[in-house]
Amino acid sequence: MAYAMSLRQESAIKMIHDDTIRTWIDRGIENKEMAEIVEETVLKIKTMGPDAKSADDILLACVLLILDPYRPITYKHAVYMPDGFGPALALEVVNNGYVQDLAESILRDIPAVWYEMRPSGGADVTEAKTFQELHEHLANTKIGYGIERCIYQMNTGFACRSPILAGRRVTEIEELLPALSEVEKETNDTSKPPIDRHIAAFILASHTSDIEKLFTNLQDSSEAVAALSVLTLYAKLQQDLGPEELPGLAKWLGGLLAPVIRQFKSRKTRRNLEAEVPRLVRRGQLPALLNLLMDIETRYNDQQDYIAARVEFLSADEEIGRVEKNSDPESETVLHFSRKIAAVTSIVFMIILVTMMIIAA
Repeated sequence: MAYAMSLRQESAIKMIHDDTIRTWIDRGIENKEMAEIVEETVLKIKTMGPDAKSADDILLACVLLILDPYRPITYKHAVYMPDGFGPALALEVVNNGYVQDLAESILRDIPAVWYEMRPSGGADVTEAKTFQELHEHLANTKIGYGIERCIYQMNTGFACRSPILAGRRVTEIEELLPALSEVEKETNDTSKPPIDRHIAAFILASHTSDIEKLFTNLQDSSEAVAALSVLTLYAKLQQDLGPEELPGLAKWLGGLLAPVIRQFKSRKTRRNLEAEVPRLVRRGQLPALLNLLMDIETRYNDQQDYIAARVEFLSADEEIGRVEKNSDPESETVLHFSRKIAAVTSIVFMIILVTMMIIAA
């Protein structure tokens, strides 16, 4: 019955709602305990609060497991055993299949129902932890998480499916940076950072050290912050995994650093960085490039130059203000100076007048 219902889901949902299934279980096979569980499940899911369609999908998945606790989980078009979730997800990804249905089954906690219905009881600690992690990844919308993280977390050696890699098969984390460095030679668009949700998830699932904090600002609205974050992440990977030279990737990232350099306030500092960045790009060493931009002494000197420039600017601004104020025809300085000129002019005029009168006499 469970198998037949899984093949005709719309009809099965109607039979659950009109009580046909519960009645058949109670009277047809005389299993009152199972009939009560079905009835309780229907009432419980009705009070869960999801929309009607989602509630029906969850209800059917649960009833199928009540009827046959040994069968695979069936949620919409997704059919899998809990320990086969990873391969099932990989298969659907490759075939462009029902990936969303698989993700929803985890978010709806259907595997927990499967373990609960088993005669042996619930999942062990490892299994419960695995599905809890998958649930957390799917609920997280940040780059590096979501369904992409589940793909690589559950399938070691699964090739990274980022379109940025242009078809290159990257199955190990050590292969990623060299592949990106090669892509730079062929791509016509290096105006965007060489990272996306697939690459980010692949790195987080494959790298052994704790680098999640480096993903915080990868999609920041500021171009400078985002570019520096990508450089920081890839510099860490090159430092940990090699190779020593990545000229293509360094060139790609170097071309994105203009907004970072513009953050420096001193013209002298910016000119020095603009001259030094190309030299380090040619060496292909991302940690050295990062150190140049994050150097404490450089940033301190830039801040001091900025402070000195502000002091000089304020001083000049005050001087301009004084000049403008003293140039006003109504200002006290101009009036005082005018009186002096008038007095001197009057004295000179009187001297000339007296002299002419003497000469005339």
